[in-house]
Parts: sequence; C-alpha cells; structure tokens
Amino acid sequence: MESLTQVLNRLEFCVRNGTYESLETDWLEVKPVPATGNAWDSIRKSICAFLNTRGGVVILGIKDEQKPHRHCYTEDNCGQLSQLRQHFKDARRNPMDV
Repeated sequence: MESLTQVLNRLEFCVRNGTYESLETDWLEVKPVPATGNAWDSIRKSICAFLNTRGGVVILGIKDEQKPHRHCYTEDNCGQLSQLRQHFKDARRNPMDV
C-alpha cells in the first residue's frame, strides 16, 4: 500500500499544477467541502464506513473539477470543517479523533 505521505505529495502537486491523477483507493477518499446541503451527510457516511471497516483517510477541502478538456483538483474552503468532528463519538459517547 502506498503511504499517505506519497499520496499527499501527489495531491499537492496536482492542486498546484491544476492537474488530475486518480488518487482514491479503498482507504482514501478526496471530498470537497460544501457550504450547505446534503453533501455533509455523504461525508459523514464515508467517515462512518471507514470507522466500521479497516479505517482510512478522508481528505476534505479538495474539489475534483471537470473543466472543458481537463480534469483537475482545486482547493475548497469552508467553515463547517470544525463542526464535523462533533458528529463522531465512540460507544461511551466520547468524541473520536477523526
């Protein structure tokens, strides 16, 4: 399995250069951070799926954009990221470090 550092370096290269390389695997997902809507439910479901299996990494704040004649990653900023952590608790209702 490729290391997270290697994937992050490749993702950084793609963001900086406006390019695209398929980086998602069975242990890694890249998600944009929408300001509103049901997309937050999708993000929470992805995190729960990783928590209920072998684990994994969800990188938030990167958007997979399809533009005419190219496919690239861009940074996406949103203030709801800090609130996301409050949704995950262990069996004793303690916050989880996700």
